[in-house]
Amino acid sequence: NPFGILYNPISICSGLSWIASGKEFTKNDLIRHNGFWHSWYHHGSYSHPDGKQCLARINDKLHETKQFFSECNYLIITYGTAYVFEHIASGLIVSNCHKIPSNQFKRHRLSIRDIENNIWNTITLAKSTSPSIKIIFSISPIRHLKDGMAENQLSKSALIVALHNVIKDNDSCFYFPAYEIMMDDLRDYRFYETDLTHPNQMAVDYIWEIFSASWLSEKCKLIIEDISRLNKARAHKSLFPGSNKQKEFIQKQLHIVDKLKKKYPHIDFSKDIDYFKNAITEN
Repeated sequence: NPFGILYNPISICSGLSWIASGKEFTKNDLIRHNGFWHSWYHHGSYSHPDGKQCLARINDKLHETKQFFSECNYLIITYGTAYVFEHIASGLIVSNCHKIPSNQFKRHRLSIRDIENNIWNTITLAKSTSPSIKIIFSISPIRHLKDGMAENQLSKSALIVALHNVIKDNDSCFYFPAYEIMMDDLRDYRFYETDLTHPNQMAVDYIWEIFSASWLSEKCKLIIEDISRLNKARAHKSLFPGSNKQKEFIQKQLHIVDKLKKKYPHIDFSKDIDYFKNAITEN
C-alpha cells in the first residue's frame, strides 16, 4: 500500500484513483505543519522536513505500486470505519489529520449510499489497472471506541450493509468475515490486547488460520512453511556467538537458502543471503 494505513472507503478509493491515473504528487498536494511536509492522502511515515524528500518518498512508492498492481491477481481491502474527517478549507476527505488542530476539520459518518458508491468506484478503478483481478473485502474487527460504543457499531454496520449490497452479484468480489469471526466466534476478552480494542496474537493467528484454509493453495502453504522456518533461523540467538557450532548453523542456513532459491526462483532471497554471510563475518 503506497499510502500507508487507510481506514475509510473514500480514502481507499482515492488511493486506487492515484494508482490508476499514473499521476505524480506535486508540492501543491502537500501541506506544512510543525516543521514537516505532509500529504492529506498519506500516513505520517511519509512526512519529511524536506518537501522534495517527502515527494520523492511518495512518488517512488507510487510508481513501484503501479507496476506491481498491474501484475496482481488478488487485492485485499479491509474497511475500518465509516467516519471521515473533512478538511474545512479544502473540502478534502483526509486519510490522516497529522495532528493538525481539530477545529480545521468536520467529522461525519458516511451514508450507506456514499459507501456503496465508493466501493463501486474502487472496484472499477482496480479493474481498470488489472482487468482480471479478484478482490477480497473484509471489515476490520478492531473497535474504534473513540467514536463511542454505539457509534462504532453504527459505523461497522453501515460498512457491512453497503459492502454486501455491492458485491452480492459480482463474481470477481468476495467477502472474508474477519469482523464476524472476532465478534461471534472469539467473543471473549481473552482474545483482546489489554486495551480491549485490538485482537491479540492468539486471535490474529486464529483468523489467519481460517483465511489460509479458505484462500491459500496447498503449494502456497508449503512455501509459507519453508519461509517461516527460514525466518525463525534468522531470529535465532546463539548462546555461544563465534563458536564452531554457531558457524555450522549459519553455513547450514546458507545451504538451505541455496536450495530454496532453486525451489522458488520467483522469490528474492538476497537479503537472507546477505544476513547469514554477514553473520559469518561478525562471528
